[in-house]
Amino acid sequence: MTEQERTLKAVRTDLLREVEALEARFATLPLGHIVGTVDQIRIQAQAHGLGALADLAHGLETQLSKGCKSPILMPWLSALKEAALCDTLNRAQVQAWSVVLRRAA
Repeated sequence: MTEQERTLKAVRTDLLREVEALEARFATLPLGHIVGTVDQIRIQAQAHGLGALADLAHGLETQLSKGCKSPILMPWLSALKEAALCDTLNRAQVQAWSVVLRRAA
């Protein structure tokens, strides 16, 4: 494994932990904290070339910007976890996934 691959794996692991922490405490966290954390996830994902993960984070930010902190948004967090784990997810798949998630919310 190259240094770049190790770095990317570490970034994915860190982002996954962030999403899992949000998921575990979603009901008790203030909306502003959730939005800030999702924004940081998006920024980190973009910085490391994880476009699919960044796109999903942006989609969740859009839903949260409506002032909604509902359990119906939990599938977005599940999608973020999957994107953090999957290195083959592409933007077309994310767009399709986002359409389904927006309709559910």
